[in-house]
Amino acid sequence: MYFSHKDLSRRNSLDLGEHTRDSKFVILKERKLVPVQPVFNGMLRFAFLLETCQPGSVPDPYLLAAVLDLPHAPVVAKASLFLECSYFVHCCNKGQWPTWMKLNFPIFRPSGPMATRGAPSGMRRTHILQRAAGKMFYQWAEVN
Repeated sequence: MYFSHKDLSRRNSLDLGEHTRDSKFVILKERKLVPVQPVFNGMLRFAFLLETCQPGSVPDPYLLAAVLDLPHAPVVAKASLFLECSYFVHCCNKGQWPTWMKLNFPIFRPSGPMATRGAPSGMRRTHILQRAAGKMFYQWAEVN
């Protein structure tokens, strides 16, 4: 009797036949529990770094790529790091930049033309920072 891959996922081990139950070897997998509180505290600190540092500068792209190769780190910790980075990029893509970058915006918009080639205005500085952050986000994806 042949089952498709979809059918196997819906069946339990008793439906597959007697040959799976009559094994002479028992394989026990060791369960390694990950404490939630240290991972949560670490992600709070990491989110603080993402929020306060220049966008895209923390973590370094090569450090982010090296996280995948950590031999004894729990998968949950690695996944939470990548989820936090992707959530930060998602928020920036939606226009929800860090608060300190929003402070560069002028309180009111002047009715005249944009500033000339003199000193960059707050709006121009913010656009420069956002463009630099976009390049760093791209490097995050390129290295991984």
